[in-house]
Amino acid sequence: MQTLRRCWIQQFYRDHTGVRLREQKDLPAGRDRLASPYDTDARYAVKRGSGWTGYKVHLTETCEPDRPHLVTHVATTPAPVDDSEVTALVHEGLERRGVLPDEHAVDSA
Repeated sequence: MQTLRRCWIQQFYRDHTGVRLREQKDLPAGRDRLASPYDTDARYAVKRGSGWTGYKVHLTETCEPDRPHLVTHVATTPAPVDDSEVTALVHEGLERRGVLPDEHAVDSA
């Protein structure tokens, strides 16, 4: 019931004429707004013109030109989390396994 209540409060409001749908400008930020009552952690995000509801996977791979590219770390976050916000977490994981790179290029939108 709390999830349904939260969805309704985010999408509708009541005034002297009754219940009204909120305009886009009056909705909570995507990071805070529920995107699905079935998965309360899923969020809506847009990157490079593509929008989706759900999560974002942050992949880290090796990129030496003379060696195969290998995935060295995977992190999953709510969709609006920027890659640069996960960098410290990724570095901790790589360091624990002894594979921290000398240089790390990150897509910071």
